[in-house]
Amino acid sequence: MIETMNYPFLAFINSPSQLMVIAVLVLILFGAKKLPGFARSLGRSMGEFRRAKEEFEQELHSAVEETVKQPEKRIEPPKMADASVERHETVGSAKAG
Repeated sequence: MIETMNYPFLAFINSPSQLMVIAVLVLILFGAKKLPGFARSLGRSMGEFRRAKEEFEQELHSAVEETVKQPEKRIEPPKMADASVERHETVGSAKAG
């Protein structure tokens, strides 16, 4: 029996006779001449999907590793003493004028 965990789209198939009925329906729908091209395009699509999934997983793992390796950066608030000095200087220069 086919492992349905690896192929969830086959989970509803309980016997080989059901698989044969589905194969006959696919043959009728697509025709014998178009079936090889359909199978090729399906295989290519599945391969591209698998590669994209693996690439995404690698990016995710590398992002997690970078986050773990880098220490947390703290953002410090601006110093209030500098702002008050500037304010007093501008007020003082306005009085002198």
